[in-house]
Amino acid sequence: MTEQRLAVLQRGHLGKRLFAVLWTNNPAVTQEQLREMLPDHLEFLHDLEERGILFASGPLRVPEGSPQTLHGMTILRAANFAEAEAIVADEPFTKSGYRTYQLLAWTLNEGSFSLRLRFGAASYDVL
Repeated sequence: MTEQRLAVLQRGHLGKRLFAVLWTNNPAVTQEQLREMLPDHLEFLHDLEERGILFASGPLRVPEGSPQTLHGMTILRAANFAEAEAIVADEPFTKSGYRTYQLLAWTLNEGSFSLRLRFGAASYDVL
């Protein structure tokens, strides 16, 4: 019975293989040093986006007073783990030693999003 239910529930899963990068700032690096290198990091991400490699990326925040162990997440499109690893190794924060990372293969199965464009207002909403 359980196997049948699972088969039905998983039948429509997308099954898209992506790679998740969980970033951790080096505690020896100051916020000023990170800020100084931020333009290089953003140019790197913009290039990945332009080439269709970057799925999503952004900082992670915790509630005020909570310990912060992860500082960002990036989702990459790559053919395999080795390709994803090569991309991450070339990232400016990584190359400088300002950040370490954990790379995970991720299978996107469930979820949704909607995009609303308002041409007259030159705006958009991601829902």
